[in-house]
Amino acid sequence: MTDNIVLQCPECKKPVHWTEKFPHRPFCSARCKHLDFGDWANEENRIPGRTLAQDEQALDGLGDQDKEVDNY
Repeated sequence: MTDNIVLQCPECKKPVHWTEKFPHRPFCSARCKHLDFGDWANEENRIPGRTLAQDEQALDGLGDQDKEVDNY
C-alpha cells in the first residue's frame, strides 16, 4: 500500500503529491524552489535565534571571565 502524501507548496500553496511526478518537492516547480531560495539568500527568511556576531560576543565575554578568575 502506497501512502499518498499531499503537501502545500511553501511558495504558492498549490498541492504537491510526494511522488516522483514532483521532482522539486516540497515545491511544485523549479520556479517556486528558486523563488524560495532567493528569499533565503536575500535574508527575507530567517531561523529565529542569535546571530553569529552575538555568539562571537558571548564567546569573547567568556574568555574575559576566565582571565578574571585566573587573577585571584
